[in-house]
Amino acid sequence: MNKVKLKFEKLELTRINLTSLFNSIDKQGLTFKSNPEKWSIIQICFHVIKSEQLTIIVLNKNLKLKDNLKKSGFLGIIRDHSLSFALKAKIKFKAPAIVANPPETYDFQELMKKWETIRISLKNYIEVFPEQYLNKEIYNYPIAGWLNLSQTLNFLQNHFDHHKPQIEKRIKEYNILKQ
Repeated sequence: MNKVKLKFEKLELTRINLTSLFNSIDKQGLTFKSNPEKWSIIQICFHVIKSEQLTIIVLNKNLKLKDNLKKSGFLGIIRDHSLSFALKAKIKFKAPAIVANPPETYDFQELMKKWETIRISLKNYIEVFPEQYLNKEIYNYPIAGWLNLSQTLNFLQNHFDHHKPQIEKRIKEYNILKQ
């Protein structure tokens, strides 16, 4: 369980570090697009936050079915590594429809509060997660398939890390344009 808690702490630290970058950008920069085909900072954040929110919903739903969960084995390891590789290799995925169309505008402070609340929910979920189910398939990622809790946290971290450079790039592009 300590491994899972450490993964969550790393995930949360990366969120906190990223949000500190937002101090250097104004409201207009949050919706800036250097290319109409690309997402703005607010859209990228919305997408990541919505993905995390939906993940927690599924985790909670599946934990209620804990007696029917299958053991995560070698195939889960392959799924985890394949998904990690794809996200780190910057392979472009078509986002699942439910998270594919983030709004053009959104109250940024509200969005950041929502993210914090979602992370608190995830922390609470991990705190009460029964240790005997750590090796069970608890989350079905649309492309990769079933993952256990540790692998799900790997996905959340890799998904975050996949989108972080996009946010940093938008900030840099906007600040250059603003000069």
